[in-house]
Amino acid sequence: FKVFLKKNYPQVEIVHVSDGLEGLNLAKKYNFDGIVCDGHLPSLSGDKIVADLRLHNYKGFILANSSSKDSNQQMLIAGADCFFKKEELLK
Repeated sequence: FKVFLKKNYPQVEIVHVSDGLEGLNLAKKYNFDGIVCDGHLPSLSGDKIVADLRLHNYKGFILANSSSKDSNQQMLIAGADCFFKKEELLK
């Protein structure tokens, strides 16, 4: 997905993490304009990340991503703005 963003939106600065807790801490520290949050990350699941950010009044856009319909639904309930399936964008 990072390749898709860089190719189609070269003006967007991307910060990539592969650990949920690291991502949550960076999001709180830098207050990004938007976040793409995977549903399944080591140390902290996507719905927990989204819920924690919303609890701390994060105002940015949160785009959820999971191959699991249930995981996407949980992230929406937690406060994500919308979700997508990577497979759909990469066709």
